[in-house]
Amino acid sequence: MEELKASARKIAFCLLFCLIPGAGSDPHSFYSAASEPMKTVEEGPVSSAVPSGNAAFILVSKEDMCLQLYSSCSELLFSAPISCGSEYGDKRTKEDERTPEGVFSIRRIEPSSEWTHLNPENGCREKGCYGDWFIRLNTPLSLRIGIHGTNKPEEIGLRTSEGCIRLNNKDIDRLVEMVYVGMPVIITPAAEDIAADTKAL
Repeated sequence: MEELKASARKIAFCLLFCLIPGAGSDPHSFYSAASEPMKTVEEGPVSSAVPSGNAAFILVSKEDMCLQLYSSCSELLFSAPISCGSEYGDKRTKEDERTPEGVFSIRRIEPSSEWTHLNPENGCREKGCYGDWFIRLNTPLSLRIGIHGTNKPEEIGLRTSEGCIRLNNKDIDRLVEMVYVGMPVIITPAAEDIAADTKAL
């Protein structure tokens, strides 16, 4: 198991530093002139466009159930426990409840405190399900995947989401201060995800 974890981390860093041009030098070198304008929040209050601590990329491990934020020099700046998709394996359809795996990027950072979500148990729409912030990711099958807060902190550490990555509210509040639109987000699988994907072949 430890070898698998080490392997996943190695692959993640290889993807970032070998396949993404400019990684490891300037955290804003992922942008081209035609890319989306660099900003921290698309709607609502705007914080600094240049993140403090030289933050460069996010690594999400479904094996460790952890989100980590690294600098361009691979220094760990932030770490927090997560909840992720209730179904094992890489995302296959828009409707499944799997968390996608691979290299993505932040599409938008949106205030979400007023958003509601349908509770299937009582049929009512509830506020607070996303915390104060929703960090929307560019993923190929669905733009509904993001990193956000939760109104169920007891589920952090468990695989209970519909595919998103959930953090405790205090952690998402801290994270949005350090990330920016366009930042790379790497999501690596757990052993169970690899087994599920292998079985599906």
